[in-house]
Amino acid sequence: MVVYMEKVKDQIRKILNIIKKRVNKKMCIALVCIVVISIGAYMGYKYIYPQYCIDQINENYSEKKIEKVAEYDSKLDLLKSFLEKDFGEYREIQYKVKISKVEILYKNKEFDNALKTLQEILKPDDVVWKKMDDCRFELGKKYLKEKKYDKAIEELEKVSLNSNKEGIDALLDDAYYNVSLNYLENKNYESAAKEIQKVKNVKYNNLAETKKQIYYAYGVECFNNKKYDDALTQLKKVGNYKDAKKYIDNAGIVKGENLIAQDDLKGALKVYNQVSDKAQYNGIKAAVRKKQLKKAETMIKATGRKYASKIYYETRNVWNYDGSWEGWSVDDSHGEYIDLKLHLNKEGTFNLEGTVDFYVFDDYSSLREHCQVSPVTKTINMRGIKEIPSTYKIDEYTKLLYSKGKFTLKYKKRDDYSVNFHNIYSSTVTY
Repeated sequence: MVVYMEKVKDQIRKILNIIKKRVNKKMCIALVCIVVISIGAYMGYKYIYPQYCIDQINENYSEKKIEKVAEYDSKLDLLKSFLEKDFGEYREIQYKVKISKVEILYKNKEFDNALKTLQEILKPDDVVWKKMDDCRFELGKKYLKEKKYDKAIEELEKVSLNSNKEGIDALLDDAYYNVSLNYLENKNYESAAKEIQKVKNVKYNNLAETKKQIYYAYGVECFNNKKYDDALTQLKKVGNYKDAKKYIDNAGIVKGENLIAQDDLKGALKVYNQVSDKAQYNGIKAAVRKKQLKKAETMIKATGRKYASKIYYETRNVWNYDGSWEGWSVDDSHGEYIDLKLHLNKEGTFNLEGTVDFYVFDDYSSLREHCQVSPVTKTINMRGIKEIPSTYKIDEYTKLLYSKGKFTLKYKKRDDYSVNFHNIYSSTVTY
């Protein structure tokens, strides 16, 4: 306080020196009085009054006179400026004023304003968090009564799980159920489906029937929008409700045909197995398609990428005079594979296409390090078949054998490089 008064005296001295030089004695006295009063008022408002406010806040708060404490809410900007070098003390003062104001607002059922005030508190504690839960809970109930279900959900979902508010699950069920009905009425089926599944009480009034209505409507909408996976997901929830089974079968046919177009016959067969034999859509009879796919089931199992399980590569140098020979062989895996896909033709036949990867010798040397296998890839193109043939000729040196779900590649090439000797290169790989 002494420092503040010294500042006042300094200001007065400066002004007096200016006045003495410019005005007479009476006028000087009058002006001095005005200046003293003005400066005193200013200094009092800036330095003395804030401290008075702080003292009153602390005293009334300790005596639980919250109405008087709350009155200082409009003075917080002044106090913030006064305590600019002690922000910690300002936060304590601000807390006392705001929490007192909240108590009054809450008592008056002004939950929205109370919540906003709580959110302004710079140093929230457990009391603040709990009061926020209380406000949101009460706001949720209020919005439910006003049939503002979206707002009710917004507030109730923010209530802390640890708050253990009695009846909150029932309130949320009411909100979810009724907002779902609103979405259903406005044909916003996706949102309706999203909200109705949040209802926890399975015995909630007419819940099962309402779910069927929503899931059916959403499923049909998805079907019409060509979102067949989503349509199947929703319609399978409703069982035999209305004509849901017809849409399920039709969506299954479309999905199956899409997979056939992608040469994923294994996936198509899996989808068609869930479609009724009597189903027919877009000119496709399910029974006919299922018969075609089941007939090709063995071929379907043979498709995809299969790695070698048995390998043998050999190079022989044969003496033409008596057939005696010497050679080298390899039976180590190099990651060989066969990769096939099956395509269903319109007339019901199939194309089996792909590649087969293996290794061959293409020379002979008496020194082993000079005899190495080289990679080879051959194309497979079987067209218009009804089953996988037991023998398929790839070229003059290579053929592909098939038996009991396994492929075996046979490669053999003769190199007559001289009158006395010839080489034979052979490869046998089972996939």
